Amino acid sequence: MTTTPPQQSGARFARSPRISSLPPRPHTWLRDSFCLGTTAVGASAAAPLFGYSALAMPAAAGLSIAAVYAGVAGKRKQLRDVDIDEVIDRLCPIVGLPEATRAVLSTSKWSRGWPGLPGKLTVHYDSTQALNDETWLADICGVFEDQGWGFFELDKHDPARRRLIFTPAAEPEREVSDSDQVVRAKRIIAQLLGPTATVTAIDVAAETGEVTSMEVRHELGPKLESDGYRTRVERGMSATLPGRWRARWNLETDWVRFEQRTAFPDSVWLPAPDLDPGADLLASYDSVEIPYGIDEDGNEVVWRPAIDPNLMLIGPPGSGKTVTAHNLLVNFSRRGWPIWVLDGKYVEFLGFQDWPNVQVVATTIEQQVALVHRARDLMEFRYQKIVTGEATEADFEPVLVFLDEWAEFRGNVEDWYSRAKPKGGARQPPVLSMLASMARKARTSRVHLVFGTQRPDAQYFLGDMRDNFAMRISMGRLSPQGALMMWQSPTIGTSVPRKCRGRGTTVTDNYQPIEIQCYRVPDPRKTHAGTFESDLLDTLRPPITRHPRLLIVPPDELPDIDATDDTSEPAPLTYFDYIEAEWVLASDRPDLDPVLRRAKMTHETDRRLASPTALLGLLGGRAEPTNEAAVELDDYRTPTAAGATDAASFLDQLSAPQLGESSAARGESSRARLALVKEPAAATEPEIPADGGAEVFDIPDDSPDTYEDQYGPVRDVRAADVALGDLLLMEDIDEWVVVDTDPEPDIIEDSLLSLTWRSDTDEFGDLALPDSSYVSIRKPIQVSG
Repeated sequence: MTTTPPQQSGARFARSPRISSLPPRPHTWLRDSFCLGTTAVGASAAAPLFGYSALAMPAAAGLSIAAVYAGVAGKRKQLRDVDIDEVIDRLCPIVGLPEATRAVLSTSKWSRGWPGLPGKLTVHYDSTQALNDETWLADICGVFEDQGWGFFELDKHDPARRRLIFTPAAEPEREVSDSDQVVRAKRIIAQLLGPTATVTAIDVAAETGEVTSMEVRHELGPKLESDGYRTRVERGMSATLPGRWRARWNLETDWVRFEQRTAFPDSVWLPAPDLDPGADLLASYDSVEIPYGIDEDGNEVVWRPAIDPNLMLIGPPGSGKTVTAHNLLVNFSRRGWPIWVLDGKYVEFLGFQDWPNVQVVATTIEQQVALVHRARDLMEFRYQKIVTGEATEADFEPVLVFLDEWAEFRGNVEDWYSRAKPKGGARQPPVLSMLASMARKARTSRVHLVFGTQRPDAQYFLGDMRDNFAMRISMGRLSPQGALMMWQSPTIGTSVPRKCRGRGTTVTDNYQPIEIQCYRVPDPRKTHAGTFESDLLDTLRPPITRHPRLLIVPPDELPDIDATDDTSEPAPLTYFDYIEAEWVLASDRPDLDPVLRRAKMTHETDRRLASPTALLGLLGGRAEPTNEAAVELDDYRTPTAAGATDAASFLDQLSAPQLGESSAARGESSRARLALVKEPAAATEPEIPADGGAEVFDIPDDSPDTYEDQYGPVRDVRAADVALGDLLLMEDIDEWVVVDTDPEPDIIEDSLLSLTWRSDTDEFGDLALPDSSYVSIRKPIQVSG
């Protein structure tokens, strides 16, 4: 006989014949049965000889029954003893006994049957050391189960006598075997975090069977202190499992939760908040929260102006920047704030000129310059009241000033200033230097800025400007250089999908950048009655107008003090004439009200005006107008050199009315606009190209696909030379995607370089390449400062 080696913790045994290490038990059931049978035969034969013939049959029958019972009971006990000895052989190593002994186990309350099952098991242990093993009891119950005795549970533990009493238990629920997806997910966890990593919890989608989240314990410790290493682990999860994954690390407890990122909706309309329309602006100022989008978990992101007084909003055309600006405007108007708007593109905020609490929308250069100066004067006025003790910060109603398309405004105002500059005036328009001062003083004076521009040029972040615009939103995809200026990181916002309008990057309450989907708001100017957008606008429109609309009155032309006679033209208006223009209630000057002027216009316009050749007077392949058109072509023709005065007059009619612009200034402005059109080589009529078309201006497309000018030419480079933010050609699908991580050694296969990418439609993936392989890329063009 051999000694059975100790079994591994948690092992399970199959019932099979084995040689016991215990000495055999004595069994006399065969001898006893034979003796009783022999006695029965002898008794039946001897009874008549002694005169007991009547007792012969009963005695023989009784002794025969006793013989059978002794044999059956003895055989059953032998079988039970064999089972018990087998269990003892397995139990002794588990309870810490070096040699097998029958004292370790006693059984009782056996059931009927062959050979039956025990109803009570008492296990005696010799050493308490085994108690430290968490699987000890499970191993003991496993021995009983493997022996075929069924399922047992601990009923009583007597430490003084060192014994355990087990009684039968119901069959435990068996864990469902892992699906192929679960098995694969656990294998990938072991590859990424090492063989010591243990999946403690796992969630599976009922519909698809895909793993959606996992909680993992690991022993990597110091390795995970590196952000790069954690990023590689997350990237490995996204590359090898369905979906896009993120990780929530707890480095103090060696715990991590992996979960699939939630897909953003294509668009989200601004919900109508339940607000008190009569709330006191002063009392509610500190609690104002402006929702402007949701994060990937559906949580609403908000701007708190009392904490972060100014907001910077950037984004290329087609990214949803203007819609987000409309969203902010509607939110503030519903809270009763007065709003002043500088519309850098002249047309983006026209629909809000009659929106409640929007006091002024400046759509000309002269109006815009006057607005910025008046906003600066308002801040200085409030500061002066605080200095003199006439007021405190809590006495001022908050004012919101939109400075939209500031870069466009800068270019326009510089060109305009060359004509409006007064004698001895500054070289640069004074209005351009006011932004930094306004940002610094905004919080105390409660004049809050929304600063909008297409690019985060370095000139906007000089000195303390960055700190004065702690609240920021970047719409669409940034180049690494733009991300560095906007977010102080070359990676943040560089992989936002370009064809997902309204998608952008902002900061949380802790100033951590996150990706969001901004709310949508319809443009009142482009919304038709009876549509969903129209009904939504009616819901969002403030029920109370607290602040009346204002108009900026064009300054009057003044006589030239240097004139020698009465026939001299008035002196041209200068920069200072415009910034000192009077502001009046719109109700007092209906003749200047652009809302009333547009209301009088008919929507039935000449379709020929839609053609870009209307300015040139060329048909561009169109048929001659019929008599029914009742419009003379001469009204649209570009005059010859002899009719330059009429051309200037015509262009002035096409342009928006300029605030107080003198006739001389209008003529100069018209000639400047005419210069944009290529003059014909020779004489009277402009030449028509051979194809019947006409040369037109190259107007940038505002669609999300217009990003070609942001990237350089195609280059073939080694995989190691690819950088975050590059466009990468995926040859298998013939599509350009953006690289959203720098190439790093693959976390599973060190001989390969791994990088992740994201497409314009928010698809993503991972690419593992040899270092020496070549790929086609396009580098982003440097953002100029």
